[in-house]
Amino acid sequence: MMLRYGKYVFSLRNSRCFSSAASSEITPISTFVTTEANPINHDVHHEGRFYTISEPVKKQLFTHGGLPRSFMTMVTTLNELSLMVRKPSLEIIKYLKEANYEDPVLRYVLYGKTGTGKSITLAHVLHYGMNAGYLLVHVPWVPNWFRRFKEVVPSVLHPNKYDHPFESAEWIKHFNSQNSGLLKDLDARFSQICRTLVVIDGYNGFFSPKTRALREDKSVILPSEFVLTEAFLSVTKNDWNNAAVVLSVDSTAHPGELRESHLPRYLLNKEGFEAVDPFIPVEVSNYTEKEIHSQIDYYIDRQWLQQPKAHTEQGRAELRFTSGFHPYTLMQLVAPY
Repeated sequence: MMLRYGKYVFSLRNSRCFSSAASSEITPISTFVTTEANPINHDVHHEGRFYTISEPVKKQLFTHGGLPRSFMTMVTTLNELSLMVRKPSLEIIKYLKEANYEDPVLRYVLYGKTGTGKSITLAHVLHYGMNAGYLLVHVPWVPNWFRRFKEVVPSVLHPNKYDHPFESAEWIKHFNSQNSGLLKDLDARFSQICRTLVVIDGYNGFFSPKTRALREDKSVILPSEFVLTEAFLSVTKNDWNNAAVVLSVDSTAHPGELRESHLPRYLLNKEGFEAVDPFIPVEVSNYTEKEIHSQIDYYIDRQWLQQPKAHTEQGRAELRFTSGFHPYTLMQLVAPY
């Protein structure tokens, strides 16, 4: 299994609070949605609006991961996957469209405070990549390999390294699912030039000083000692072309004592920073005024937010204030559970 997995990866380089005061109710306007469902066509005119991803595309891209668990709870309940078109994803899509793919790969690093929407931004970029015909190489959340693994065993093929047999097999399923359209016509497609889009969420997890994997003597196995780490760090190097690399860094990819800053230099440390330098940083911030209005409108329209006061200017103002325009905090405030 690991031999097959290695061929997949290494060969890619070569190819709830409201005031009780009464206020007049307001009716949300449908400008919070767009009917343009193809990310290739998204631009500033769609910024701050939601578009819906079809069920077949959702299954193809995200069956094996890629969306935060709390977000997936809402998606499952509403039976709908809708993403907001935001500036960071538009920025990266613009870069991808304008890049010279004959040059060494460019690396783009998403950063921002936890809960601002980096994973959702990557989901938008993945959808663009699929529609634009890229071969997708996607890691949904790096820390899972070092915290929630099924089994860790010494590598047969790589001395002094360790394998994740189950996680490696699961990643191959994920790869096959996301690229099912390309792989159906493998010979014809790959006889021509096929661009690759590498997308890794929680990239700084590869450089974390801790894992939950232990040797028999109870010593910690570091991320650098895993075959998976070596494989995916290799495809983020800039010594190949006809590809692009989009990464995210997040403080939750590190232990609690190493979460003082959300900036790339801190989260990547010296080794990780040098591994991706030079790169183009793209910040994912809190909602803008337009975005938070759209998000509240979406919650109300889909009846995810059912409190009557939320339909008033007073209630909406309190939501904005209480959440601090922070996407995850807002989601937690309005959650019906």
